[in-house]
Amino acid sequence: MLIKNTLKIVLNNLNVVFKSMVFRLVLWVVGFVSMYFLTDAILDSVIHSAEFNALIGSIKEIWQGFLHGDFKANIELKESFEAFTNLLKVEFVDNIWLFICVCLVGYVIMVINATCTYTVSSMIYAKMSTMTKLGFFEAFFRGLKKSLAFEAIYAILKIIAFLVSLILGVLVAVYTYHFLFIFAIALGFAITVTLYTLFLVVTALFRPSVVAGEPIKNLFVNKLIDRHFGIVFCSFLVGVMLACYINVSMFLTTLGVGLLLSVPLTQIFFATMQHVLKCHLDGVKYFIDFETIETPNKLKKDAGSADFLDEIDV
Repeated sequence: MLIKNTLKIVLNNLNVVFKSMVFRLVLWVVGFVSMYFLTDAILDSVIHSAEFNALIGSIKEIWQGFLHGDFKANIELKESFEAFTNLLKVEFVDNIWLFICVCLVGYVIMVINATCTYTVSSMIYAKMSTMTKLGFFEAFFRGLKKSLAFEAIYAILKIIAFLVSLILGVLVAVYTYHFLFIFAIALGFAITVTLYTLFLVVTALFRPSVVAGEPIKNLFVNKLIDRHFGIVFCSFLVGVMLACYINVSMFLTTLGVGLLLSVPLTQIFFATMQHVLKCHLDGVKYFIDFETIETPNKLKKDAGSADFLDEIDV
C-alpha cells in the first residue's frame, strides 16, 4: 500500500512535477555551465588519458561478454581500476584548490536543488492533510529559511551515505571480479543500492517531520524495528530499483533529455513516500484525492489485532 498510494498521489499532482522540472532545469543549466568552466581542463586530460581508456575498454569487454553469454571473461578490471585511481590521486594533489571549489559549487547546487524537493514536500503535505493547494513560489519562499537550514545538513548526510555506498559497491565489484566475474558487478550494485536504501529508510521521517513543524523523530529506527522494519525497507528498495530502472532507461533512450522529467519525478516520488509512511506510522488520515481518504488500519475499529505488515506493504 505504501508504493501504491504514493503513486496515486504523485499522479494526481503531476502539475507539481512540471513546476519543479522548470525550476530544476534553470538550476541544472547554471550548475552545468559553472562546472564545465571549472573542470574543463582536468576532465579533458582525464578523459583522454590511457588509464581512463583502459578502464572503459575493460567495462566494454565485460558488457560484450555479458551480451554473448561469456560470464567468465578474463578481463584485467582490477589493474585498470587501480591505474585510473592513481591518476585521479595525482590530479587531485596537483589541483587540490580547484577540487575544493568544485566541491563547494556542487554542494551549493545540491542544497538549492534540495530546497525544491522540500518545497514540493510542503505542497504534497498540504494536499494530503487538508487538500490545500499551495503555489510553488508561495511554498518556496514561505519555507525558504527552514528548508535551507535542514537541507544544508541533510545534503551532507546524503553525500556521505552515497559515497560510502558507492565506494563499497565498486570495491567489492572490482576486487571480487577475478573469481565472481560478471556476478561481481551485480553484487557491487546490490551492495550500493541496499546501503543507500537503508539510509533512506532510517532518515525517511526527517523531512516530513520538519515540514509538519514537528521535531525530527530520532527514535524512528526503533519505532520501525518494533513494527516490521523489513517490509518498510523492502518497499523503499523496490522504489529505489524502479527509480534506477526508469532513470537509466530515460538516459539511454532519450540521450539524457528524459532525465529532465524522470529525475524530478523520482525525487517527488520519494518525498511523497515519506509523507505516506509518516501518516501510517502516526495513524493519521490523509487525502489521496478529493474523493478518497486513506485511513490507516490502526484507526479502524478492528485495528486492535491488525498487523502493521498489512498497513504499509508494497
